[in-house]
Amino acid sequence: MVNSKQKNSGFTLIELLLATSLLMVVLFAGYYGYSLYMQKWQKRTQFFWQQSQQTLSFDVLSRVFESTFPYIVNSDKNEAAQYFSGDQERIIFITNSPLFSNETAVVEFKVLQQDGHYSLVYNEATMSGSLLLQQSDTITWQQQVVLIDNLQRISFEYFGWKNLDEVLNNYSKDEDDDPLAVLAKPQLYQKHIMEERRILPISININMTAENGEESDFPVALPEEAYSVLVDYLRIEV
Repeated sequence: MVNSKQKNSGFTLIELLLATSLLMVVLFAGYYGYSLYMQKWQKRTQFFWQQSQQTLSFDVLSRVFESTFPYIVNSDKNEAAQYFSGDQERIIFITNSPLFSNETAVVEFKVLQQDGHYSLVYNEATMSGSLLLQQSDTITWQQQVVLIDNLQRISFEYFGWKNLDEVLNNYSKDEDDDPLAVLAKPQLYQKHIMEERRILPISININMTAENGEESDFPVALPEEAYSVLVDYLRIEV
């Protein structure tokens, strides 16, 4: 006896709704997981580029400072002095390894504040075809770039001799002088006034606090015994 009813091999509406719901759950879980992955990847990529940028910036700082040129000008006190001036927010000097030029240039590192964050800006003016003779000569900057930004804090401090006379007194002592006499020593200070010190610092320390609150000190040594250039100049002049 043949059954006249045909068995339905399709899906019911409820089965279709359940399958669609399960598919949506799977798709949502996949999208959510992919979204979390992309967020972490973007954070890691951003962190990598920030670290790379800071590393390159530190390399620039080291190269420029370590090539500081003990250039001699006539100071505001009408005395020979090495061209270097700075405080906690600004440094200006002459270097043999500027960022944009292959020639000796006057450079400036300057701290700028905007919207509660600090940036380190670099300015440069080549000395090609021009002479810097006076401390007060006007500098026209030709190149500018932001080296480091989004900092909570950045400042400069200096380590060196009080002035040229202090260096000469220390290095001109005779063997007959009292060996127990207290000699002056280089010290940390926060402002380098060119017409008073007349010589370059021994080193510079850059204090920084990153956006994430991480603190770091970046010391850079200047050319050793740069004061001797000024001493030789004064002997020749006499």
